[in-house]
Amino acid sequence: MKKAISISIGKTSFIMEEDAFDRLKGYLDKFEASIDNKSDVKEVMEDVEARIAEIFAEQIRSSNQVVDINLVNKAISLLGEPEVDTRTANGGNTSRAVPPPPAQPYAHKRFYRDPDNSVIGGVCAGVAAYFKLDILLVRILFACAIPLGGLGLWVYIVLWIAAPMAKTVAEKLEMRGEPVTAENIRNYSAKYK
Repeated sequence: MKKAISISIGKTSFIMEEDAFDRLKGYLDKFEASIDNKSDVKEVMEDVEARIAEIFAEQIRSSNQVVDINLVNKAISLLGEPEVDTRTANGGNTSRAVPPPPAQPYAHKRFYRDPDNSVIGGVCAGVAAYFKLDILLVRILFACAIPLGGLGLWVYIVLWIAAPMAKTVAEKLEMRGEPVTAENIRNYSAKYK
């Protein structure tokens, strides 16, 4: 019989076995220690915890199901291990040793409206991010399509209504076609903010 504890991860409550909790806590502590920019620690850790909560919620079938070590290991394998700082091992050298990467996780690419680069509703920015185009080019194409029977305006309105706004870091990574790993969540803070 294993001891189970109640925890909150990503603002969601879970019941977790003690060994699974210890493994997850060790992973999160290791990941937090690997973040170079200490001003981003809180935000990055919240994003990583939110992603872990999403993975748990996808796998748990009932509200009283206990999160076990296998599920924690699966979440960690999906997120990837953090880079290991080897300063002390190399005598003060600040290079980083990265363990061999596991098989690249599949990147689920989805269409979202992009709130970070939006002018009106984020549709053009979302189209540009999804197809890896220049935002200005997409905006010009939509503007040129307006005199053609209002087609550009109607397509814009339909996409504005139908497409969700990318709110979380995971959704913003999916919009760009990047895998939602812990490393990508950390790098997102430095690259897109």
